[in-house]
Order: sequence, then C-alpha cells, then structure tokens
Amino acid sequence: MIRYEWNIENFLKENDRDLITKLETAAILLKEIIKESMYKRQGGESSNPGETPAIQTESLRKSIVYRVDKKTLIAKVGIDDDKLKALSGELENYGYTLEIGSSTVSARPFIRPALQKSVSQIRDIFGD
Repeated sequence: MIRYEWNIENFLKENDRDLITKLETAAILLKEIIKESMYKRQGGESSNPGETPAIQTESLRKSIVYRVDKKTLIAKVGIDDDKLKALSGELENYGYTLEIGSSTVSARPFIRPALQKSVSQIRDIFGD
C-alpha cells in the first residue's frame, strides 16, 4: 500500500508567507505611486478640482501608509489621520475629503487614480 500524507498546515504557512510578501510588495508599490502622483506646482499654486492635490507642506504625502494584517491577509493603503493631524494639524478626514470631496470642497482624487494606474503592476506581483 502506498500512502501519501499532506500537511495542510505547513502548506498554508508557506503559501501565507508568499502571499504576505506579495501583499507587502503591492502595498508598497501603491503607496509610492500615490506619493509620486502628488507634486509641487510652480508658485505654490493649489490644485484645481479633479486634479491630484498639490503639495503644500508634504504632510499629506508623509501620512500615506500601508499595513498588512498577517492574520486576515488583508493589505490596506491610505491616509493615517493621526499622523496627518500630528504633522500639520489638519482636520480629521482631510485626506478622505480631498479624495471624495464634500459639500464645500471639490474632490481632488489621488488614491483611486493611483490604484487604477497600478492595477497591471499589482496583477504582475500576484502572477495573474
């Protein structure tokens, strides 16, 4: 009799490590693309509605972070509101307001366009 045993726990651990590495690589890529999309304009001009936010103080750019939850295997990239507030004193949800807009502020999206720009690179990371 031939018997084959498969240790599913070891298999999952090895694949989880690989997936975590890929998630971190993709999250770092997206974070950098978001940061690169923001740039200083001549004369310190503000961005127009619909454009990526203009860099005024670097605070928004410095507040872009990523986290990978190794238990749930979920990567998150976005704005750390606490960090942004500490860096600049900006209002809570400032980055969200820029991304989506509000009744008083026109949207200046920077996360969604960066994600759209990086989709093929992220697919390459995961081998799709």
